[in-house]
Amino acid sequence: MTTKKTDNGNFAGKIAMRRYFLDKYPFFSVIDCCQGEKKIWRILQEEYRPAVYLGVDIKPKKGRLQVDSERLLGQAGWQFDVIDIDTYGSPWGHWQNVLLFGQADMTVFLTIGLVKIMGGRMSNEVVDWLGLSGFAPPCPSSLIAKLNAMSLPYCLNRAEKHGYEIIEVMEAPPTRNAKYIGVRLKKQS
Repeated sequence: MTTKKTDNGNFAGKIAMRRYFLDKYPFFSVIDCCQGEKKIWRILQEEYRPAVYLGVDIKPKKGRLQVDSERLLGQAGWQFDVIDIDTYGSPWGHWQNVLLFGQADMTVFLTIGLVKIMGGRMSNEVVDWLGLSGFAPPCPSSLIAKLNAMSLPYCLNRAEKHGYEIIEVMEAPPTRNAKYIGVRLKKQS
């Protein structure tokens, strides 16, 4: 999917939403997926001082792990309790891996890029979750665009299928190009 970069379109809203969750739900460790220039977590690290902070990005930069964060979350063994997924496009591959390999209660921040060039397409995860993968020929892109806009509750509800209860969901004011979501998850025993 080709998307337009939407670097921190509503920076104040993104910071405020994160502060709300970080104040309300105690945490120990943070993984900052798609770290970029670390604009958000440079401020939040100073305020909250997490015991563990890991910034990752596929782009090389001194002081961070150069790795595909979706693949990192797609492996067993990590134990972060704050996961910040700030992609330029679809966060749903990351979300799927968080739900599959998360081990405890977590706060997850999702940035969902909305600008799609040349009509765009829905992520493979969302196509599967909505039951649209079996259509031949595929659904028209005009219908997919409308369904994509309405898919958020269905995507978040995947948490219940993986043994999580959604405690709280909040959306910061969106921009024309992106939605900003915070989710608190409780692992069911």
